[in-house]
Amino acid sequence: MPLIIDLYQKYNPVGSWSALRGAVDGAYIKYSDGNGPAQVTADAYVSGCNGAGIPYGGYHFAEAGDPVRQADVLIDMYRRYGGQLAPALDLETGGIPVAQRPAFARAFLERVHTVYPRVVLYASTSWLAGLNPDRWPYDWDVTWAADYGPNNGRRNAIRHYGGRVDLHQFTSTGRAAGTVGAVDLSYTADLAALFLPTAAETENDDMPAIPYTFDGTGRDGAGQLKERCHVFTIPVGSVSAVVGRAWLSFKCGIGPAERVRLMAIAGGPKASYTVDKTWTNVASDATRVYIEAPSGSDQFTAFVKSEFPYSLGLETAAKR
Repeated sequence: MPLIIDLYQKYNPVGSWSALRGAVDGAYIKYSDGNGPAQVTADAYVSGCNGAGIPYGGYHFAEAGDPVRQADVLIDMYRRYGGQLAPALDLETGGIPVAQRPAFARAFLERVHTVYPRVVLYASTSWLAGLNPDRWPYDWDVTWAADYGPNNGRRNAIRHYGGRVDLHQFTSTGRAAGTVGAVDLSYTADLAALFLPTAAETENDDMPAIPYTFDGTGRDGAGQLKERCHVFTIPVGSVSAVVGRAWLSFKCGIGPAERVRLMAIAGGPKASYTVDKTWTNVASDATRVYIEAPSGSDQFTAFVKSEFPYSLGLETAAKR
């Protein structure tokens, strides 16, 4: 069965990377913790995986604090170390109050998703039952659930959570060739779902982005910035035979935008906002802010207040 091991050099010694390559299908390495790199950096283990040909990715151990700042740390680590597996948030510290955990997780994942098309959320099944990620308006997130049962090294049934699980960490007492002592092992029925798209896959799947450029929105008689509305019809997923995914992005080049609101809408007798996000004081030449439309959406709407010229980008990917 496809196995993923998660490793932190401080606690999980590896004696033979070639032996480990024969025992697992991928590895998650601790890249970062709180507001900085892991106490024992990932350099040696990234080198070990690269040398042995083990697909790898990094996880961030969350601490109480600003989730966006912590997400930026993980993004920086990925730029340093790379990785074939999607970046992961390890959410297990008791320092984040229960009521704040959903907002923390969503802010972190959304920030990382501005750079990487797939992001992983790791938590225990009891935490996942409170987070309810299945109810979030995403179709790009991966759920990694920790549930050991008797923790006997074998894969046991998942308890306490009835939502989708893409990766099941089933033991903390596992054994893997090439490692010393007990290790965490996870099973997935869909190994490909953990991987970031390659450049070739992106080139083959993506239809060209369509840019739309606009002058500033102007000011009213009182000197206040006007708000402009833009509407794009783009059926996605279940309402399209051709388009599987779609994104709407915003960028301003020579001056900041006061307010940007991007929405994906599912039509029908009673329209619903499947995604609704707002940014304020968007800096010029900043990374594009964007949303992805969940399957079933058929319209993008953008509301913009900007004194300066800006662009909206509409990008789609074909159904497979």
